[in-house]
Amino acid sequence: DRSNPPADAAVLDLSPWAPLRSRIFFALFIAQLVSSLGTLMQSVGAAWLIGDLGGTAAEVALVQTATFLPAFLVGIPAGALADVFDRRQVLLWTQASMLLSAALMALLTFADQLAPTGVLALTFMLGIGAALTTPAWWAIQPDLVPKEHVAQAISLGSMTYNVGRAIGPAIGGFVIAASGPEWVFALNALSFVGTIAVVAAWRPPRRGAGRSPSETLVGATVAGLRFSANSRLLRSVLMRVLFLFGAGAAVQSLLPIVVRGPLAWSSGGYGILLGCFGVGATISAILRPRIVRFLHPDALMTASSLVLACTLVVQGFVHDRVAVGAALFAGGFAWSLAATNTTI
Repeated sequence: DRSNPPADAAVLDLSPWAPLRSRIFFALFIAQLVSSLGTLMQSVGAAWLIGDLGGTAAEVALVQTATFLPAFLVGIPAGALADVFDRRQVLLWTQASMLLSAALMALLTFADQLAPTGVLALTFMLGIGAALTTPAWWAIQPDLVPKEHVAQAISLGSMTYNVGRAIGPAIGGFVIAASGPEWVFALNALSFVGTIAVVAAWRPPRRGAGRSPSETLVGATVAGLRFSANSRLLRSVLMRVLFLFGAGAAVQSLLPIVVRGPLAWSSGGYGILLGCFGVGATISAILRPRIVRFLHPDALMTASSLVLACTLVVQGFVHDRVAVGAALFAGGFAWSLAATNTTI
């Protein structure tokens, strides 16, 4: 009877913001947004501190390597960890380890006892924590919101990082200019407190910790590696991701060198330029549903790769701040499109 729809039809809300009606998801959304801001501020502070300590261009560039290499090294074991063990406990331990790493970096910087190698080592530890957190974070989404809202919840979760990427670097640059990188590290350590508090207060529905009571971490990891090795489609996607992330990481890892050298700009300028990249990525995430309607995924990857290549050329050979900012905006737009394309 169309005149009498089901009772739940009136309350079913499929808008992009529907998951925020869940109090626990809303609290985690805010906590993750704050944490993303702290993480992006941290990356600015680490790269700038290495320059202040007299580190080489290679050491500055290695900040991005230390940040993202852990995802490559422990990505599959991290997924197995989220399957085999209690995800709430995984999140609590990983967030606590990241808080300790950021706090230690802040304390050592306050005491002037941190060398470039120490910055890279602690950045690597933060990257390990982030790599272990990500699979567990995405896996708990069905426990936070109704089934019909899971897709929107994932989209909103991605938005927290994009928003952080848009404004976090600029905030970090200004904090460095006003007070020094040690305060950026301290603020990042505090940013994990909210996530830990919300996850600690959350009581997920009782269920089995993993896919099978007899499954072990090693067994799940081996199964993931075996599937990756034998899936032709997955291998193709992974190769694209490898080349894409190489170009995207180069844009960000070389930027501190360009800012200090040809552009002769301060840490605040470095934050602004990284913010241009983040704003482009955020706008890309908003416009993506319209873009994919008329652009085939392969064509999107080709166009994004060309834009990122042009961004690197401008960054390397054009010594105008406005031009570099515009190129980074375009690069962030292309980066977000291509990264989302490879993810889905």
